[in-house]
Formats: sequence, structure tokens, C-alpha cells
Amino acid sequence: MKRILPIVGLVAVLLLVGTIGFRLITQRSILECLYLSVVTLTTVGNREPTDVSGEPVAEGGMIFMIVYLLCGAGTFGFLITSIGRWMISEQVRNALEKRKMQQTIDNTSGHMIVCGCGQMGEMICRHLSEQRRDFIVIDSDLERLEELCIPEGWTYLHGDATDDGMLERAGLLRASGLAAVLSTDADNLYVVLSANMDNKSLAIVARAAEESAARKLRQAGARHVINPYQAGAVRMARLMLHSGLENLMEIVDGHHA
Repeated sequence: MKRILPIVGLVAVLLLVGTIGFRLITQRSILECLYLSVVTLTTVGNREPTDVSGEPVAEGGMIFMIVYLLCGAGTFGFLITSIGRWMISEQVRNALEKRKMQQTIDNTSGHMIVCGCGQMGEMICRHLSEQRRDFIVIDSDLERLEELCIPEGWTYLHGDATDDGMLERAGLLRASGLAAVLSTDADNLYVVLSANMDNKSLAIVARAAEESAARKLRQAGARHVINPYQAGAVRMARLMLHSGLENLMEIVDGHHA
């Protein structure tokens, strides 16, 4: 990409030079001169150049067009070639990265699987990373995954966690724990049910927004179900009622961390 930007800048300069040059030799409007620059630069073609009165331009104008066409065509062709090479190299790089990522996953066991890369999923990942535990993140939002996981060096899979094949790719049978923190209770329920069917020994923790969903998640195989709103509200109420417990709770949380 760094190689392409200077070429794009050069094309912009050529368009500016062409617009000014055609303006001087034809006395046409700026828009018409920009149009002449574009069709000449892209080798689309152009009729015999004339000035604003319809008379052919002087020899100096013809020389300018010849030089401009040769320079512009070469630069534009090089730009197209560079963009094509960059796109191919990006595709190859992405394919190699995916292959390397999958090889890393295939050689991992006893790891955690985090289904969902929202706020709660991110906090879980950060805690696991601090504890130096192996984990794999699954999410359907590729931009979010790359933004969060690449800088941190976290292993991730792009796809739908409710797809059984995606859980299999994440090494479900070799995993020791799974967190279902997708955006909907229905998706979390499906993930928990699928994971528990394939790996009965898996320690499954799930997020639930509704109490009815929490019961179903437990029945489906989740060992622990957390309602973040309820848990946060209960803790805040306890702190208001028993402010002296705040330091004790921090000590306990730090000990478990």
C-alpha cells in the first residue's frame, strides 16, 4: 500500500498539470480541461484538440499532448499494475495468516474458547491473557476481531460461533472451557447446547440477559450463567448498603484474579 500512495499522488499531479496545460492551449473551461486530462490519461481516446473557437491548437499544444499522453499512459498503467499486485499479495498474505492461525489452533489443547468479541468478551479475553491462559476468540465481525486481536497477538477465528464447524475448528474437543457471550440469548443457548453435546467435560460459562434464558442455559449444560446487569446491580446495592465491604470485595477479587 505504501508503494501505491506515491503513484496515486503522481496521477493527481498529472491531472492537475493536464488541466492547466489544456486550459492554456485551448482556453476551455476548467471542467472541460479536466475531462480532456482524464480521457487522455486513461487512454480512452480524444478527438483532434481544438481551442474554444473550434480552431486546431498550435504545434506547441500538440507537443504538450504527445508528452502528456506518453507520461500519463505509462503512469496510469503502472498504477493499475501495482494495485493488482497489491490485491493479490494481500489475498496471499491473508490466506497464509489464516493457515498459520489454524495450525496454531490445531496444536493447542486445554485452552478456552470465547464466543463473542463484544465488551464482555473483550474483558474475558484480557483477563485470560493476564493469566497467561491459551484462548481462541470467535466472532462474525472481522473488523472488530482484527482491531482487537491483532495488536494483542490473540488467536481468533472469523465466523459464526453457532456453526458447529466453527467450534470444531476452534478445537472444541481439546478445550477445557468455553464462554458464550454472544449478543443474543438464543445464540448463546445454541452454542452451549452444541458445545455440551460434543464435550461433556467442558466448563461452560454463559451470558444471559433474561432469567428465563438463564434457566435454559443451565439445562443445556452451562455450569455458570451470568446476567451482567443483575450482577452489576446487586454489587452496587451491596456497596451502598455496606460501604465497608468495598475494600474486602476488592481484596477477594484480587485474590481470585
